Amino acid sequence: FLRELHHDHLKVFVIAHSMGAHIALRVAQKNPELIQKMVLSAPMIDVNRETVPIHSIAWLLEYLPGTYLPTLFTLFKKNVDTTIYLTHSEERSRINKHTLELYPALKRLAPTIGWLRESLKSIDKLQKADFSKFDTPVLMLQAENDPLVSNADQVTFCKRLKTCRLVEIKGSRHEIFFESDPMRREALDRSVQFFNETGL
Repeated sequence: FLRELHHDHLKVFVIAHSMGAHIALRVAQKNPELIQKMVLSAPMIDVNRETVPIHSIAWLLEYLPGTYLPTLFTLFKKNVDTTIYLTHSEERSRINKHTLELYPALKRLAPTIGWLRESLKSIDKLQKADFSKFDTPVLMLQAENDPLVSNADQVTFCKRLKTCRLVEIKGSRHEIFFESDPMRREALDRSVQFFNETGL
């Protein structure tokens, strides 16, 4: 799809969140010519290993099949399957819940053992990838109170990139664009401003 847009001489600006931001970085690293600018919201450079205790379930990742249920987050004894855990906006959480009741096909389960295993493999590849010639402008939006992904790894990774700007959204949880109005507005305003800039 990106190659088709590039062939048509269209500028491509990417906005991606969490795992989507992780995937966007891997794509851009291999194909930097396809994307002009990127806004990455709470990118999963690595999982937050304080709330996702990988070390205590390492044997599960090694031996259990990817479709194994119950999912990982039930093992963590945290109700991360509810949107309110990831945002302060009760209204948007309520709208999300109502939408999923109307359209149950949109519902997703919490990540499985297999999802986490493959994600960790991809995290390792991302962190080992060569970004020395990467010059795509990146705005990295960081959620100050993110329970799922590692903020420290975001800071370290952004410093590796020649053209990365990191902005912390104070008070935000993981779902930055699903947050309460002041935090969401800041993230949107900064994204629009970034895309409108002629340079980084």
